[in-house]
Amino acid sequence: YSLSQESGRQEVVQLALSYSTELKTKYPTIDSFRFIRISYLLHIVSLQISFQFKYAIDACKEAADLINRKPYESKGALFGFHLREMSCYVQLMHYKEGEKLAEHYRSTLQAGSYDWYVILFYYFLLCTHSGNFQKCYEILQEAINHPNFTSFYENHKQLWYVNEAFVHFLIQANIINTQSVKSSSQRKFRLYKFLNEIPIYSKDKKGINISILIVHVLLLLQQRQYSKIIDRVDALNQYCHRYLRRDDTFRANCFIKMLLQMSKADFNRKRTERYANKYLEKLKSMPLNVADQGIEVEIVPYERLWSIVTELLD
Repeated sequence: YSLSQESGRQEVVQLALSYSTELKTKYPTIDSFRFIRISYLLHIVSLQISFQFKYAIDACKEAADLINRKPYESKGALFGFHLREMSCYVQLMHYKEGEKLAEHYRSTLQAGSYDWYVILFYYFLLCTHSGNFQKCYEILQEAINHPNFTSFYENHKQLWYVNEAFVHFLIQANIINTQSVKSSSQRKFRLYKFLNEIPIYSKDKKGINISILIVHVLLLLQQRQYSKIIDRVDALNQYCHRYLRRDDTFRANCFIKMLLQMSKADFNRKRTERYANKYLEKLKSMPLNVADQGIEVEIVPYERLWSIVTELLD
């Protein structure tokens, strides 16, 4: 089924809900750990893809409570349900609840482990979406300066390199103060290395690709390298036409089209705002909490990014 088509979405949602409802009738007679984990996972996924994030959080808590009642530990299953709970907090903009859960795992998991990095990534997103950019800078430094960072797979490190690029953009915009973090091992961001060496994934036409395309333009704008932005216009237009036409990339599509208006307006702020206004209104019509996209796609909310972009055009 294609979740990007409404008919396909409804079919999947109804099928998942019917299965999970039937499975719930078995709870009194089947109390095995495996049954609880799989049946609740199905139920939670069906709630998430139908944008019922509040109920998904409740289901995550129910599943965790049932697992905790077992006479043995199952940290992996609890971790999985808590990750889903955290993603729902981002969608609902309940950042304090999500950060509390992230802080718990950040302090209890082994630093440098894979799960620890996953938690830091979610924690980073919670902070960028809540506007706690100073905290996200601290999390970034903690992640990329850990000795284990260099041993991870390249695609895992790429996620953090993109996060680092957005943080650099916010530093240059005077939104983050780097003096607040005292560390002799702070990694220096190399702008041109990022622009020239971070690849666009040939098989990933959404996800991290979107973030890379956007942050490239933001960094070039900050450097006032307008000609290089113009050189990317055709590629961005083609990308939107080929890959960003479905509902699951609607917000990204709107934001990239807003960025494209800069060259049409000769990088004049007032004209850019006027040309981009129709796309901004479309963006606002699809709030993040009802957008059909992964939370990792929009590292910093586009509305906040746009306000910074227009300031750079002054």
